Amino acid sequence: MSVVFPQIDQIMHASLDDNAYSQKEYVKLMNKSNNFINLSFQNYLDRISREYNYKSIVDILYMVKTVLDEEEDACDSQIIFDDFVRNASLVSQSLQKIINSPSRKLIKIEKNVPANKVTRFDSKTMNWLSRRPGATIEEKISPKNMIPTKVTYFTPDTSENRHTMYLFDILYDYLYEKVYPNGLEPKCETCTFTDKNCYKLYEKLKNILFLKQKVRSTDLKEVLKQKQLRQNNKLLSDKEYKQIWDAVRDIDYYEQNCKSVWENLKERYQFIAFLFVCSKIASLRDFKVFDEYTQIKDKDGKISVVNSEGMNFIKFYDGINDRVILVSLANEKINVLVYEYKSENKVKFDMISIYSKSFDLSNIFDEFTNIQNSEDEYNVLVANIDSLNKQMKVIHEKLEDYDEKIEVIQKLASALNLKVMEVEDNV
Repeated sequence: MSVVFPQIDQIMHASLDDNAYSQKEYVKLMNKSNNFINLSFQNYLDRISREYNYKSIVDILYMVKTVLDEEEDACDSQIIFDDFVRNASLVSQSLQKIINSPSRKLIKIEKNVPANKVTRFDSKTMNWLSRRPGATIEEKISPKNMIPTKVTYFTPDTSENRHTMYLFDILYDYLYEKVYPNGLEPKCETCTFTDKNCYKLYEKLKNILFLKQKVRSTDLKEVLKQKQLRQNNKLLSDKEYKQIWDAVRDIDYYEQNCKSVWENLKERYQFIAFLFVCSKIASLRDFKVFDEYTQIKDKDGKISVVNSEGMNFIKFYDGINDRVILVSLANEKINVLVYEYKSENKVKFDMISIYSKSFDLSNIFDEFTNIQNSEDEYNVLVANIDSLNKQMKVIHEKLEDYDEKIEVIQKLASALNLKVMEVEDNV
C-alpha cells in the first residue's frame, strides 16, 4: 500500500487534523521508528556531517538492548523521542539562556521627543526648527512641546535573535501538541515516575513551552521570525547561538530527508527487528560478539550497519559448540549462517558452512497492511458521525421552533386569563 506523503509543513507544525487517517498513522509510525533510532544512537551522531561515528559493535548492541528493555517498561503516555523532540532536548538550555538574556545592538532612530528630554541637536533638528513659525524655541515647539531628534537605544532585533525566534516558533507548535495532546492538561503532569528519563525529557519540553510567556512580556515579541542563510559572528562563535544554528540545520536536514524516510519506513522497521535479534543473541550465555568497529549508515531513508570493511553482517561466537554465526539483513530477510572450525591435520583450521536459514520479515509489521482497512472503518465512522450531527441539528431546530410556539401559547393564555378576570370584575 502506498500512502501519499503529506506537506512537510503539516508535519513540522503538527497540523495534520485535516489529513487522511492513513497519513496520520504513517506519521506516528515514522516517529516511533525515529524514537528507537534516536534513543539508541543519538550519542554517535555528528551533527555537522550528519553521519554516525564508528563505534564498537558490542557498545551498539548493548545500547539497543538497553533501549528495548526501557521501552518494555514505558508508560502509554510517554512522549515519543522523534527528531523534533530530540532537537528540542538538545537546544532547550540554550533557548532558555538566550530568551532570558538575548543579545542586543545599539541603533539610532528619528523620534519626536519631549523638549525637556532632548540631549542633543543635529542638523535635521535645526532645519526643522528653522521652518517652524515663531521667534524663540518655546514658540517654535509649541503647542506640543515635542522636538524631532535622533534617539539611541538597545534592541534585541538582531540576526541571531531572528534566527532563534524562527526556531522557537517551529518547536513551540510541534511540542505543544506533544505535551498538551488534549489542549488542557500536560501529558505527564500526574506521572509518579519522576526519576525516569522520559519524565526528565517532559520537564525540558515543558520549560521550552513556558518561554512563550517570557517572549510575550518582553521586546522579543517584536523580533521578526526569520531564518538566516549565513552565520554572523554570534551564530558562529557564541556557544548558545551556535546550538541554535545547529538545531535549524537539523530541521533543514529533516525537511529534506523526511520523504525518503517515509518511503522506506517498512525497511527501517525491519532493520530495528534485525538489531533486536542480534542484541538478544549477544545477551545469551556463552555467546560472544566479534568486537569490531561498526558504523550506522543512514542515507536517503535507508539505514544499515556496516563494519570497517564495508560488510553488513554481525558475527558471533558460540563458545559451547565452537561455532561462528553470521547474521545479516538482506531482501527483507534475516539470514543466519553457521560455520564450524574443521581441520584434517589439527594444524590448519578452516571454517566450513554447516547450516543456513532465512527468516522472512516482509510481514513483520502488520500495521502496514492493516492501515487501509482501518482507514476505511475510520471513514465510515466519520460519515456516520457527520450524519448524526446533521440529524441532531435538524432536531435542535425543531425543538427551538417548538419552544417558540410554547412561549407564544403561554403569552396568549396569560392575556386570555387577564381578559377573563376583567370580565368577571365588571360583572
